[in-house]
Amino acid sequence: MPRVLFQALLAATDQLSAGFMICDADGRLLHANSAAQEMMDNGWPIRSHNGSLRASDSSRTDALLKALRQVVSEALLLDPASVSVDLPLASSQSQRGVAIVTLRPLPVQRDCLIALYVTIPLRGEDAEICGFAECFDLTPAEVRTLAQLVRGHSVAEAAQRLAISQNTVKTHLRSIFLKTGSSRQQQLMGLVADLTPPLRRARRAAKLDHPYRGAAEKRQKARATAQPDASLF
Repeated sequence: MPRVLFQALLAATDQLSAGFMICDADGRLLHANSAAQEMMDNGWPIRSHNGSLRASDSSRTDALLKALRQVVSEALLLDPASVSVDLPLASSQSQRGVAIVTLRPLPVQRDCLIALYVTIPLRGEDAEICGFAECFDLTPAEVRTLAQLVRGHSVAEAAQRLAISQNTVKTHLRSIFLKTGSSRQQQLMGLVADLTPPLRRARRAAKLDHPYRGAAEKRQKARATAQPDASLF
């Protein structure tokens, strides 16, 4: 593999929001991306001890090492692409919240390494839904409302934070439901999660010249011209 491509692949893994690591069957750490390194630096939900991967909760370290060996064993017997093990590293009782590691085999010649993906809850930011908003032609007001809901706020909390009435929030939410084909808030949040790439940093929508660009703003200006009270939006 050309060195420049190898460096590009490493840089790409550093952009992932999930902690990504490569280990051998004994838990010896061979690579960790930026997110995983930060987790280990903070000591949660994983840590490194003498170059070996450990769970922050010592009671889960044995389960983690057992899962590593399980993945290697199954990869030798089954199609490696079909092998995947999920293991909780921290439960809802943890002060820092839940954390899950997914283990998958990486067959490399005669050896079998393991890829580990550690996920923890992340709160959405405005920039993270820009692409979603463009796809479904959401207005700026609808984007602001959706951003509050993605962060886990209730309708009442969103109204307070946006300095608008709860009825206005509900109006925006109904419009978002209509545009996205959703029928309830849980379904909408699932759709946002499915279409949000697992990247670490805030993103902006690409400045592309496509039919979605500016359509919402044009409709909003038209409503403002026709209806003086459209400033609510």
